Amino acid sequence: MLALVVWCLAFVQDCPDCNRAPEVDPPVVALKVLTANKADASGLLVYDVVLTNRSAAKAFDVKVKLELPEKTALHKSSFEPAVQQNLLTWNIGTMPGNCQRSFQVTLKTTSDGPIEACFRVSYEHGVCVTTTASCKPKDTVETLPKPKTAGQLTVQKIGPARQGMGIPILYSITVTNSGKSQLNNVELDDIFPPNAVYVPSSADNNGQLVGPESKKMQWRIGTMLPGDTRTVTFKVRPTQVGTYLNVANANGLDQDGQRVVSKDSTTTTDISGMATIYMEVKDSVDPLFVGQNTSYSVLVRNTGTAAATNIKLMAEIPAGMTVTDIGPISEANSSNYKAGEPRINFQTFKLEAREEKVFIINVRGNRENLFRFRTNLTSDVLDPNKPIMSEEETTNVVAEKPVDSLTMEKAPAGTLTKK
Repeated sequence: MLALVVWCLAFVQDCPDCNRAPEVDPPVVALKVLTANKADASGLLVYDVVLTNRSAAKAFDVKVKLELPEKTALHKSSFEPAVQQNLLTWNIGTMPGNCQRSFQVTLKTTSDGPIEACFRVSYEHGVCVTTTASCKPKDTVETLPKPKTAGQLTVQKIGPARQGMGIPILYSITVTNSGKSQLNNVELDDIFPPNAVYVPSSADNNGQLVGPESKKMQWRIGTMLPGDTRTVTFKVRPTQVGTYLNVANANGLDQDGQRVVSKDSTTTTDISGMATIYMEVKDSVDPLFVGQNTSYSVLVRNTGTAAATNIKLMAEIPAGMTVTDIGPISEANSSNYKAGEPRINFQTFKLEAREEKVFIINVRGNRENLFRFRTNLTSDVLDPNKPIMSEEETTNVVAEKPVDSLTMEKAPAGTLTKK
């Protein structure tokens, strides 16, 4: 061991002017997986998989692997994985520096217990360097350059931790020259997720969309003196529920023309869905004669992307109409309705995204009148300024049909024909 050390020291002394190849930081691919706490009623589990290359170097042959848990099968995926028995492999390919890729996986399970799905990421990186085979002569004396105080860039990115679907995400980015020398040609870059779109004209300080995929914002800051700070803002609109990872960094040139690069600053925003309730009321017969029946169907649908909770439905029965039946049976039982009451109060319920529920109320018209059947709905997802949703259906009850007309059939104008 001692001889080896002496040889290395002697080698360094013989070639004092050999240059070391520059070090290149390897890529760092981070994996994040988001899912609900439990499967839905049909046994579906949805996973949002987010990959982020946090370095400036390329990551090659990026793959995500998942070994299916017991009693679990692949239901669907954003793009098809390679399947080998119970092992699923998504081939992402090459990920450029400071970029993000995401996809969604849905599994279907028949298990009643906890399900552990372990996603794994693998990737390769390579470094290309150029070297020379000669050293300068020993008698060449060269003065080493004095150490300099290089400029230093820092970036701080701020965004909301969570937000509802449909609301643009506002980002704020502050770049600071925290070094002791002037920096020139400073540029600030922001890479936002693929499942988000830029809100036109939202970027201040002349921020511009760049790149073929229109997923990168850039600001040309210019010259920054020591201690200088610039803050920019812009908005993106989420297009689906999930986690949005945003990466910002800055670079510039010091007075010797050397590139100065900041560390990445990231922010993560969890986008939840938004529930939208639609209600529709229709009658089955209109007009009807005194003593006849009609049915009111009340459709309540969640057209949004998140669950609508604490929904309460109430039906107002007009005076002059009698409730003869309520359907389905479960709703009739839960309403605890008693004949003659002016209202039907249905039990509180919940609707998942895209789910709907239909209530049937059968009534009899007791007298001639234009009746207004009204339903009122409340939910904690409604606008607090408009906490009650109301829908109305009018039904015309007319006098009983003359007996003679029952024996008549339609004939040419001016004539009556009996059967």
